[in-house]
Amino acid sequence: MPKLRIFHSADWHIGKGLGTIDRTDDFRVFIRDFLELVEKRRPDVILLAGDIFDTSMPANSAQRLYYDMIRALSGTSVMATVITAGNHDSQRFLEAPRALLETMNCFVAGESPESQAFVLRDDAGEPLLAVAAVPFLREGDVRGGSIDDTDATRAARFESGVRKHYDTVNGFLDEALDGARVPRIAMGHLFVTGSRLRPDDDPTTPNESAYVGSLRNVTADAFGTDWDYVALGHIHNSQTVKAQIPMRYSGSPVSLSYSHIPYRHHIVELTFDETGGMTFEELPVRQPREFVRVSGTFEELRADIAEAGATHEKPFVEATLTSDECVPDLAGELTAWGEAHGVIVTAVRNQQAARKYEEDELNAPSLDDLTPESVFKSFLEERFETREGADDAYRKLMPLLDEAVEEVRIETRPAIESADTPNQEKNTAEEVPA
Repeated sequence: MPKLRIFHSADWHIGKGLGTIDRTDDFRVFIRDFLELVEKRRPDVILLAGDIFDTSMPANSAQRLYYDMIRALSGTSVMATVITAGNHDSQRFLEAPRALLETMNCFVAGESPESQAFVLRDDAGEPLLAVAAVPFLREGDVRGGSIDDTDATRAARFESGVRKHYDTVNGFLDEALDGARVPRIAMGHLFVTGSRLRPDDDPTTPNESAYVGSLRNVTADAFGTDWDYVALGHIHNSQTVKAQIPMRYSGSPVSLSYSHIPYRHHIVELTFDETGGMTFEELPVRQPREFVRVSGTFEELRADIAEAGATHEKPFVEATLTSDECVPDLAGELTAWGEAHGVIVTAVRNQQAARKYEEDELNAPSLDDLTPESVFKSFLEERFETREGADDAYRKLMPLLDEAVEEVRIETRPAIESADTPNQEKNTAEEVPA
């Protein structure tokens, strides 16, 4: 069996922005670096396990990056690029140009189990690799059962449905291989028990009915044990899943938000030697843009923002004022300071103001405690600089307020009476026989 080198990645989310900020250029830089890594490492196969795009109908700019990459890969050492849809992707959108993509050695898994069985062959037609390219599985598609099922029953049915699906795809691989022994890889875009959403989280347990997005968790047993490796997507935190067979989340190679700051971003490289033995290596990915969080006093924020600009190229910065300083137009001040130092300040938080808001919310009167008069008086107190001015306006405008309130009550009374009258008549009618 010849030596095989495979790249495993997932969760690119091409087209994802940050708030209103377009990150097309960031994804362009990442894909350029990825293609350079392909030229350097010369993989035979690339596996992309879901969430290629961030939305089901990506913008033209995102599509252009994707198709340009596929075209570029067709001129490299890569014999096949295998792509599955994630929960953010549209299965039909990815699969629509399938015939054209196959001319560029790109295989996009379809919706049927048979279309998800991919066998890589050499020029002589001999099999080299078998892949169960299973996309995101909706719970309703594989679970079955009744709406009256308990949560535990639904979880068991879902896991059983996932296992049956992988067994079915594996059966099609058996037919295609006709007894040939080659490495087998299962791809999946789902949440496996024992994984961590974030590096500092505890692993989920089999007793937890946990979801990531709309995806219920399954145990590692749901894949079966016929695989040499399970290439997973969906969780952005790169990690190995504890299981009987090698199983990994590649994680997102691109930092997508501030929550990704502690993540390790890389491409997973698998190598199968001539005996079928497997090793893997993490290939670090240079981030096109860094996410930085800073906190402190106003002057400390200014210093940290300037340092971020000197250390990174146009980083995104989230700033939190932790002191009780009163800084007029805090967001505007820090945004302008960031622009002057090559920094994009995307969010400014005032910790003291947030705490006061929470306290005000807790102490706010309930709707039952409010009257038209009290609401009007509060409005005037906010509009006038002095209490005396508010009180004077309140006395002068009270007759108009009383008149307006009375008109509203008169206008709503007929509707209320007409709604109540049938009930009163009905109650009277029901009471007569008694």
